[in-house]
Amino acid sequence: MTIQASSNSDSEVSSDSECEDIDEREEYAAKNTNSVEPSTTEVVESSDNHTITNAVPSDNGQAFTEGLLTEALNPTAGRTAVDIRQTSISELRTGPTIIINPREKFDGEQPVTGYPPIDKEILTKKIKQVTEDIRFYYQTNLIVLSPLPWVQLRPFDDDYFAELVIKQISHVGRGEIKARNEFSFKEIFKDLQSNQFRHCILVEGSPGYGKTTLARNIAVDWGRKADYVDKFSLVVFIYCRDLKGRSLEKYVSETFPMVENGDRHVNLKDWFTVRNKILFILDGLDECSPVDAQEINKLLTGKIYTGASILATTRPLGEDTMINHGQFSKNVSIKGFNKEQIEKLIDNHFKEREGMGDMLKQKLFGGNKGYQKLVTCPLLCQLFCLLFEKDEQIPEKVTDVYYRLIQCLIRRERMTDGTLIPEDNLPTVYEQALENFGRVCIEALMKDKFYFTKDEIVKILPDSMKNGHENVIMGFLVKSNVSISRSFFNNKDCYQPLHKTFLEFVAAFYLKSLVNDTEKLKEELRKFQEIEYSSVEQVLLYTVEMLANEAYHILNEVGDIIDLRSAGNLRLLNAAGCCDKNIKALTSVMDLQNVVVKSSLLEIDAWKNICVKSDVIKKLKFDWDPKCDSLKEDKIIEFFDELKENNTSIETIQLHMFHGEIKQRSDPNYELQNKYFEKEVEEFGENIIKCMTKKNLKSFEVDLQIIRLNEESNAEFVESIVAKIVKVFHVMANDISLVELRLNIDLSTKDLNNIVQAITPCKSLRKFSLYRLCSEVEGFQALANLILEGNIRDLEISLNVTKYWRKMTGTIKKKFALGSPGMFSDPMEKLGEEIFEQTLRDSAQNSGFDLDTHNVKANFKADHFIKEIENVLSDDEFNDLEPKTSIIVRNQLQEFRHVNLNSVICPLPVCNGHNGKASGFHCLFNALRDKRCKLERFYLDRCLLNKQAEYLSCLGEVILENKTLNCLKIDNILPEIDEIRIQYAFPFFIGLQHNHRLTSLDLSSFRNITVDNAVFKVFCNSLSQNKTLRTLNLSNWKFELDMNQSTQESTQNFLEGTGLSNLCLEECEFNCRVVSETSSCIIPDIPFLWLKLKNTKLFNNSIKILNIGSIIIKVNEKVLKARDIVQILEFKALVELDVSDAPVILSPISPVLQPVSDEVLISFFDSLRLNMGNCIEILKIVNWKFKLVNMEETVGKLKPLMMSLSKLTTVSLNNVDFIHCRETHGPREPLLLRSLIKYVPKIKQLSILRSELAPDQVPAIVKALKYRVKKNDITLYTKHITQEGLDELLNRLTRSKMTNYQYDNMTGVLSVFHPKAEPILRRMKSMKNMKIPGFHE
Repeated sequence: MTIQASSNSDSEVSSDSECEDIDEREEYAAKNTNSVEPSTTEVVESSDNHTITNAVPSDNGQAFTEGLLTEALNPTAGRTAVDIRQTSISELRTGPTIIINPREKFDGEQPVTGYPPIDKEILTKKIKQVTEDIRFYYQTNLIVLSPLPWVQLRPFDDDYFAELVIKQISHVGRGEIKARNEFSFKEIFKDLQSNQFRHCILVEGSPGYGKTTLARNIAVDWGRKADYVDKFSLVVFIYCRDLKGRSLEKYVSETFPMVENGDRHVNLKDWFTVRNKILFILDGLDECSPVDAQEINKLLTGKIYTGASILATTRPLGEDTMINHGQFSKNVSIKGFNKEQIEKLIDNHFKEREGMGDMLKQKLFGGNKGYQKLVTCPLLCQLFCLLFEKDEQIPEKVTDVYYRLIQCLIRRERMTDGTLIPEDNLPTVYEQALENFGRVCIEALMKDKFYFTKDEIVKILPDSMKNGHENVIMGFLVKSNVSISRSFFNNKDCYQPLHKTFLEFVAAFYLKSLVNDTEKLKEELRKFQEIEYSSVEQVLLYTVEMLANEAYHILNEVGDIIDLRSAGNLRLLNAAGCCDKNIKALTSVMDLQNVVVKSSLLEIDAWKNICVKSDVIKKLKFDWDPKCDSLKEDKIIEFFDELKENNTSIETIQLHMFHGEIKQRSDPNYELQNKYFEKEVEEFGENIIKCMTKKNLKSFEVDLQIIRLNEESNAEFVESIVAKIVKVFHVMANDISLVELRLNIDLSTKDLNNIVQAITPCKSLRKFSLYRLCSEVEGFQALANLILEGNIRDLEISLNVTKYWRKMTGTIKKKFALGSPGMFSDPMEKLGEEIFEQTLRDSAQNSGFDLDTHNVKANFKADHFIKEIENVLSDDEFNDLEPKTSIIVRNQLQEFRHVNLNSVICPLPVCNGHNGKASGFHCLFNALRDKRCKLERFYLDRCLLNKQAEYLSCLGEVILENKTLNCLKIDNILPEIDEIRIQYAFPFFIGLQHNHRLTSLDLSSFRNITVDNAVFKVFCNSLSQNKTLRTLNLSNWKFELDMNQSTQESTQNFLEGTGLSNLCLEECEFNCRVVSETSSCIIPDIPFLWLKLKNTKLFNNSIKILNIGSIIIKVNEKVLKARDIVQILEFKALVELDVSDAPVILSPISPVLQPVSDEVLISFFDSLRLNMGNCIEILKIVNWKFKLVNMEETVGKLKPLMMSLSKLTTVSLNNVDFIHCRETHGPREPLLLRSLIKYVPKIKQLSILRSELAPDQVPAIVKALKYRVKKNDITLYTKHITQEGLDELLNRLTRSKMTNYQYDNMTGVLSVFHPKAEPILRRMKSMKNMKIPGFHE
C-alpha cells in the first residue's frame, strides 16, 4: 500500500489560530527514531531528484507514525539517504511506501492513502508550542529580580511592584493629549480606537529610571498572558546593543532558547503571516550602532514586518540620532516614582524591621529636598533602602550613592569568605582596582560591550578579590543570565554590571584620578568621540560631581574634544557646582552667542549662575511650551529675579511661549487646561516686566503663539500680555534703556492702539516690529501718529496671514479628505486677501477726503511720468501712451493709474485715492510724506496681500516725496496671473530718479517679476539718474531681453551713471536673444556667441560687491553660467564677487549641470586677472562641479594667474568634491585647493564647508599649508567636510613641527600658523644642563 503525505497548496485547511497560513513547502526526510522494534527504510532517488522512502514499520505502528510525523515537522533534521542500488530484492523487507513532498503531478484523483495528510493544523500546533516555550522563557529569564545572593532588590511578588508612572508627551495622528497626562504602564496600549493601526511607542527615561525594567515586565506579563497584552500573538524582546549587525531573524535564532526538545532554533519568519499581531520590544534604542540603526529603521518604516507593533526604550535621543524617531506615533516619558510609590517601596523593603522605613521616609521628605529628587529614580530608591539599612545614613550625591553602594557590596561579598572591609572608605588596593576597571569600562563603552569574561576582570583585581563569590565580582558585576550569542565568549563565564550606570560611574572614578595628569586625561577624553553620546554625558556628569570645585580640570578639556550639546554642558555645571572657576571653564567652551534657555528645572540653576556670574552672554532666548516645567516654579521665578537684578551683559532677550491646540469649551477638560494655562500666561507677563526693566537691555521680543481648534479668540491671553507691556512704558518710559521692541503677537486694533500710545513718549525706543498684525484702520492711524510724534526710526510690519486659516478649512474639509492634496489647492493669496480686508474696515467711521481734487492732481502727475517714459524709449518701442485708471484682473475691477508698454501693464507712482475710502495702509503711507516723519527704515513683510498694484503705486508716490527714508524693503506675495502681465516694481523705479535720500532698496521677494526690453530701458535710465542709492537687491527676478545695440547702451548707461556699491542679482534668470547682423534669423552658432561675448565690455567704477551667484543665462537657448560672463565685466572697484552655482539637486549627468572644465577654469581666472585683478579681495565659487582632465598642466597655467591676484584674501569653495573633481587616473591630489593655498599671495581665509576630501589627499594640503604659514597665517573653515579627511588633516598638523593650529570643534574653524620660536636666551638656558654623548667623556 502506498501512502502519500503532501503539503499541497490546493488543500484548504481553515484555522483561526494565531499562526494561520504558515508556509508548508519544506521537504522533510523520514526516519523512525521512536519505535521500539527496529525497522528497515528504503530510500530511492526518483527521476526528478525527489526522495521516495520505502519504510517497514515495526510491530508498534502507532509509534512509528508518531516518530515519522515528528521528524517530518522538524526542518533541522535534514534528509536521510541510504545507497541501496547494489542491494538485491530478496534482501529487502516489504512495507508501506511514504513519499514526503512529492513534486510530480497526478492526472485525475490523488491516490487513496491510509494515513492522514500533514496539514496546517498540525503546523499551527507546533508554532503554538514554540510560542508557549517563548512565554516560559520570558517568565523565567526576564523577571526583574536581584542577581545578588545577599540582596533582594525585588521579591517575586506582583503586589510588591510599584508601577512606573508614565507621562505622555506627544501623540501623532490619533487620540488626544490631556494636560499633564500620566498613566500606568499597563495602559500604554489602550489609546487606539481601531485595531487597523499599529502601536509605535517610544519610551524615554533617564539612566536608572526603569526603562529596561518596564520593557522586561511587559515581556514577562505577555508570558503570563496578562490582559493588556493579550492582543499580541508574539512578543520579540531585543537588546539593541546585542544586535551587533545581525538581522532581526538572525538575532532571534541565535539568542532565543532552542525549542522542540532543544533540536530547533526559533524561526521568526514562522510568524510572518500574523506579523500585525507581533510586538517588538526594543530595549536601549540609544545604544544602536549605525548598522543596527538601519535594521531598526526598516522595522520602524514598515519595510520589514509591516503592521507589527513596536515599543522602544531609550535615553533621550539627540537631534543627530540615526534612528528615524519621527515614525513613532506616541512618545512617553518615565518620570520615576512619586511620593506614594516611594513610600510603598520603602515599606516593602523594611516590612520586617518595624520603624526603620518610617525613619528613612522622615529623612527623605523632611530634610534635604535633593534626596526627594534622587529617590524618584527607581534604581536609586532601592539602593537608598539598602544603604540606609546598613547605618541609617543616606548620601547627598548620586556618586556618593554609587560609591557607598559598591563599598557595601564589596564588604558583603568579602564577608562570605571571612574578610573584613573598613566601613569608612575602601582600602587603597580596592580603589586602585576600581580605577583599573574604569579604564576597561571606557574601552567597553567604545565597543558597546557590556559583558566581561572572568579572565578579563581577574587581570585587574588584587589577589584578595580573585577568589571571591562565584556569582559576584567587585559587588556589582554578576554572572550574566541574559541571552547572548552562543559563540560570543567561547562558552566562558561572563559577567555584567547590575546596571549600565555602574560602568559609567566606574569609568568616571578612573577619570577623576587623572586630573593631575593632563596629557593622560586628554588621551582618555579623546576616546569619548567613539562612545554613544548619552554615555559620554553620564560619565562626565559623575566625574565632575565627584571633583566638585576642581571640575574645571575636566570642563577646560571637553570643549576641544567632545561636542557636547548646550543642555549637556549645563548639567555638567549643575553637577559640579557653580564656583567661579567651573563657570569660567565651561563658558569658554560653550557657544554663548545665541543662548536658548528652556523652562526646565534640570537646567535653570546652571543658567542662573552663568547669567549672574559671567558676562559672556549677550543674547538670550527663553522658551516655554506645555512640555516644560511651570513658570510658577520657585526656581524659574528666581531665575528671572536674578536676571533682572544682577545681570548687565545681556542686551537682547526673546521670551517665547507656545501652546498647541487648546480644547474647545465643550470639552470636559477645557476648564482644567484653560485655568492652568491662564496662570502660566499671567506669570509670563510678570517675566516680561522683569526683563523690560533689566539694566542695559537694548532689544526685547515677545513671541506668543496659541493654536485654537475653532475661531475662538485668543484675546483673553493677548490682552493680559499687552497690559504688562503697556504698564512698563507708562511707569518707566523715561527710565528704560530699550532701543528695539519686537512683538510676535496676534494684535487686534485695540491692542495696537494701547501699545502705540504707551511707547510714543519713550525716548530710547528706535525700532518697532509687529510680526502678526490684525488691525482695522484705527490701528494704522495710531501707527501713523507714532511715525510723526514718536522717536521710531525703524518700522517693520507683517500681517497675520494664517489668522483665518481655520475659517477657510471649514469649507475645504467638506470638499476634500483630510490631508489630501486638494486641501491645499487654493492659492496662498486667498489667505492674504482675507486678512488684508481687515485693514480696510473702519469701525470709527473716519471721514475720507475730496476725491475730485485728488484726481485732478493725480492726472497731472501721471501725464508728467508718461512724458519721462517717452523720452527714454524710441518711437518704435511704444505707441501713444495714455494713462488708464482701471483694469479687469481675474474678473475683478482693479483701479490704479497705469500705461501699457508692449502688452505689459506698468503702474505709475500715483495714488488713485482708493475711491475716497479710509484705508489702513494709505494712512500709514501718507505719514511717510509728512515733514514731521523721522522714519529711516521701512520694511513691509507680507502686507500688501490684495490690490497689490494699487497700493504699490500709492507707496511709489510716497517714495518720491519722502525726505527721511534711506532703506526700503518689501517682501510680498505677488499673484501669478496668466492672462495679463503686470510690472509691479515699475512705480519704484520710475520714481527713483526723483528720490535723493534712499540708499538701500530690496525687492528680492518679487518673484513673479518679468522685465522686457522697454521696461528694462526705463529701469536703467532711472537708476543712472539716481545718485544716492548704494544697495540694490533684485534677486529672483526674470529678464527677457534682446541683446542688441540699444540694450547694451542702456546697460552701459546704467553702469556708468549709477552710484551703486552693492548689486545683488542672485538666482536671476536672463533669457537673451542675439540676432545676426546680416540676417533676421537667430544665430545658434556657438562660435558666433563666444565672439559676441568676447567683443562686449561693460564698465563700472562704483560697484564693490557683486552677487551673480546661481543665475541662469540663456543666450539663444545656450545655457551660460555666472563665471562665463566675468570676461565682459570690467569693474575696477570690485572687492567681492560671488559666482557660485546653485546647489545640485539634479542628476550629476544632467546637461544643465555644466561641470567646470580645464579651459573654463583657466579662462575664468584669466578674466579675473584682466578685469579686476588689482582690486578683488573676496571670491565665492560655491557648489562648482569640476571635470578636469589635464589637471597638472592646468595648474601650471593657473599659477601665474593666481599669483597676479595681489589683493585676494578670502576664497569660498564650499560644497566642492575634491575627490572626484578630475577624470584622469593616478594620484588624487587636490591640486586646485593646493594651488589656492600656495600661489594666491595674500590668502588668509579659505572656506571648504561641506566639501568631499579623502585622507590620501591630505598630505598635499599639509605641504601647501607649511609653505603658506611661512608668509602669513591662514584660517580654514571645515565644518561638515568629510570626517575621515578632517581627522587625517588634524592628525598630520599635530605631528608637524613646522605648523601649529587651533581647531574649534563647534564651529569647524581651523587656524593654522607658524610656531613661534623661543627667545635665544631661553633656548640657551634649556641647553645648559644637556649632556651630549661623547662630548663630556
